[in-house]
Amino acid sequence: MVCLQAHLVVWVLSVMVYAGLFLPELLWAIVWWPSRPARPTRSTRWTSILIGLVMMMPEF
Repeated sequence: MVCLQAHLVVWVLSVMVYAGLFLPELLWAIVWWPSRPARPTRSTRWTSILIGLVMMMPEF
């Protein structure tokens, strides 16, 4: 049970790190490119999140 909680804490911290890395990029795209659609930035962000989840899966 403690091992599962430790893995959960590591997973939550990794998600927070990914959010901290890619949320400023999303905000920058919104501020500097108001005319362009946010679809490429959103897809890049979700792709990075999925890659992070796949990388964290073998620990469970």
